[in-house]
Amino acid sequence: MLKTIFTFAFTAALLVSSWAQQQAHYTQYQYNQFSLNPALAGDKKCIDIKAGYRMQWIGIEGAPSSGFFSFSAPIKINKRSRSINAPKHGIGLQLRKDDIGPWSRSEAHVTYAIKVTLLRNNTLSYGLSLGMKQVGFDGFDLKTVNPDPTVTNTQSSLVFPDARFGIWWNRKRGYLGLSIHNLFDNDLKNIGEDNSFQRHLYITTGRRYKVSKEWNFIPSLLFVKTKAMPFDMQLSAIFDYKNMFSFGLGYRRSDAVTAQFRVKVGDFIAIGYSFEFLTSKLQNNGAQTHELLFGYNACAEPRSFGINTCAIYE
Repeated sequence: MLKTIFTFAFTAALLVSSWAQQQAHYTQYQYNQFSLNPALAGDKKCIDIKAGYRMQWIGIEGAPSSGFFSFSAPIKINKRSRSINAPKHGIGLQLRKDDIGPWSRSEAHVTYAIKVTLLRNNTLSYGLSLGMKQVGFDGFDLKTVNPDPTVTNTQSSLVFPDARFGIWWNRKRGYLGLSIHNLFDNDLKNIGEDNSFQRHLYITTGRRYKVSKEWNFIPSLLFVKTKAMPFDMQLSAIFDYKNMFSFGLGYRRSDAVTAQFRVKVGDFIAIGYSFEFLTSKLQNNGAQTHELLFGYNACAEPRSFGINTCAIYE
């Protein structure tokens, strides 16, 4: 029985630890920057909607899965100002649901961002997200090799306030962003003394290079840092054809080589898919990771790059 209790406690700690590393972990981050940085709320001059689902390590029981929805749009606060250098504003909403084994997490955030024009084609943005997150545990999903009365079929949940902050600089062909998630560093003392939602630091950068009249090459980098773990890095290289079709490869230092493609359906809808070839020890289990991303962009100018002319922003 003691062995079962120890195994249960160790598994719970492992799940929470690995879960923290899954915070906003996307292969197609290039087309989903708002999920990482609240400063991008209202970054386009139209309504922008994203929805996606990530199925991680398929083939392993209790493996992580994530679904999300986001909405952002620009707003006008001072309608009398006609200066092209006047600050611009944006709002947004993000919903997210994660599952891993018997654990689940739900999040909801509202976002405000302000954007200041520094020089021609240079913009500096600041964004803040406030919201709530709920952590749930479902004992009915927990299985033991032998029946054990210490492992009860119970359900419980904890609710926490949450905040994120981001800074974003962009020019016509490139960008640099920094954001921090889990600002409140909430403790999970009901689960364990050393468990908490650790602050996550995200740094993203990328640039668009014009290869020909129809083709663009878009390399980008994503760095992630938490207090307990060293820097993780994700590198990607995407080729884009007239903002109608794109494909690329990537590398995540911690566990995978990635492949992705994206296609526009009409002028306003985009569908993306990515697959990960695992390089960690999980590859021996035949585990696979798939990610789907759907986007709707209501800009009045079809195939335009909106406020930001970089192809990263569609």
